[in-house]
Amino acid sequence: MRPWWRSCCPRRPSPPVPASCPRLRRSWRPRRRPRRPAGQRRPWRRPRRRRPRRCGRGPRPGWLRSDLNTAVTDLGGITQIAVSSIGADLHVVALADGKLFHSVRGADGNWTGFGPVFSATGPLDGITAVAAAGSGPDLQLAVIANGGIYHTARYANGDWGTWGPVDQAAGAVGPVTSLAMSRQGSDMNLVVVTNTGALQHTVRHQDASWQPFSQLTGVFGQTTATSVSSAPVDGDTQIAVTTTDNRVLLVTRRADTTWSTPQPVDLPGLTCNHTGTAITGTL
Repeated sequence: MRPWWRSCCPRRPSPPVPASCPRLRRSWRPRRRPRRPAGQRRPWRRPRRRRPRRCGRGPRPGWLRSDLNTAVTDLGGITQIAVSSIGADLHVVALADGKLFHSVRGADGNWTGFGPVFSATGPLDGITAVAAAGSGPDLQLAVIANGGIYHTARYANGDWGTWGPVDQAAGAVGPVTSLAMSRQGSDMNLVVVTNTGALQHTVRHQDASWQPFSQLTGVFGQTTATSVSSAPVDGDTQIAVTTTDNRVLLVTRRADTTWSTPQPVDLPGLTCNHTGTAITGTL
């Protein structure tokens, strides 16, 4: 039978220390930290590594990121991307090595392979920018090629139209450096920035007719723009413009074709030059 002081029950007191065992008696004494002499500095310890703060880099929680080069096709040399939703599908147009490619992400999350657009529309050299927008069941596509604006469409049955110069349908505006497209009802808005920083706007109607280009001086005032982006939001069209004085202006073209007053976008913490924007609407 084991003595009570050797029992493993935690409720029983600790065994007494025999007075005849000085080593054992010392081992049961509580350990005390030696006091540091007066004037002696605390020894240096390596600081604990802290987790770095987020600085806007990398995907944020709740975001899903996928590599199209892996999920679809590795094009290489991509310089421009334009996306637009039509129904439950997402259409992506990529400019790679001066050529246009098109892919669709279906509602089930599967991608189609990048198909060459030029094989259906015909070639077009000197493309520097691309914009896309859904208009009904069709995909509208506009590009800047050698300073001019060209337009084509991908119809619901998958067929493509041929390239057509927009200046022949909506009027000449001079060399263009930036453009943006967005749907509004059954129409398609097109806003461009010329090489002088002027903003021009036109509308392509559902019957394929174009409204003549009009300057947006009455909306933005004497603003010198550098880039433009647009998105449909609740029946309106939101247009964001970057300017040469490092501002970002947001204006709305309402469903009744009236314009709102430009509002500066407050971007706290961004002290760098604003060279471009990308906006979209949410459901």
